[in-house]
Amino acid sequence: MTVIAYRAGILAADSRCSDEFSMHLTNCRKIYRLKNRALLGTAGDDDARQLMELLGRASPRKMPTRQQLADTKTSFIGIMVFPKGQVFVVDVRVVEYGNSDEWAGTISPITDDFVSVGHGQQYAYGVMEHGGSAIEAVRCACKRDLTCALPLQWESIDGRQRSVPSEHKAVGKTTAPRARKSG
Repeated sequence: MTVIAYRAGILAADSRCSDEFSMHLTNCRKIYRLKNRALLGTAGDDDARQLMELLGRASPRKMPTRQQLADTKTSFIGIMVFPKGQVFVVDVRVVEYGNSDEWAGTISPITDDFVSVGHGQQYAYGVMEHGGSAIEAVRCACKRDLTCALPLQWESIDGRQRSVPSEHKAVGKTTAPRARKSG
């Protein structure tokens, strides 16, 4: 279970993962830097390597096809942010049709100032709608949604600031940038 939020050059996520029995685990890494330097916030299957490899070859003008996404057969939703700020929501899921299942994939460009996906997205959207940062949005979702949990992880699109767990510990700076004052 997850919340991922993007706003103003910062991609943020919670750290809760659940297994197939809905047992909650924490300290799961959800933000990755792909080979093409894009940031990817991930939710869904914990083994999304094939999808991440496919997205790592993408560019804003040449994204994978729906069929290429579906062929990964990876239950996934995430936010992908390229170094120049182009934002996309990536969604791959099983669609049930009667007695058969079919995989479907979509990539949607986002032109709004902010976006969120996951179980806690309604809380994240509420915070960002009122001027809050992606970090504040995820922190709020972790407080209000039982399927989301701290610690918070985040990275700037330029890679200069981050607090993203590696194998077992956080790397880089561990303090969040201050939120902009709205008013």
